[in-house]
Amino acid sequence: MILSLQIKSLIVSFLFGILFSFNTSINSKFLYNEYKLLRFLFTFIFIIVHVLLYFIILMHINNGYYHIYLIFSIVCGFTFEYFMHKKIKSKIAFKVKK
Repeated sequence: MILSLQIKSLIVSFLFGILFSFNTSINSKFLYNEYKLLRFLFTFIFIIVHVLLYFIILMHINNGYYHIYLIFSIVCGFTFEYFMHKKIKSKIAFKVKK
């Protein structure tokens, strides 16, 4: 694969990891529901939609070629958004307590 396509794929995968983490935090009420059937159904649909969205994006960028380093890029984006969300949330909570 051409280097420019690899860089685009890495950047898009990182941004997709951020989007996935953001959507997970928004939909946590449904993903961690106390009813097991609803939790299973919503988690299944949530994952299927995001996987299909990611592969559609990859089809437009690099004809659907998938490499292991794209998984690492998604995980890095997910982790980055998680820690930034946590940091921002703690700063907002600190300002509210004052």
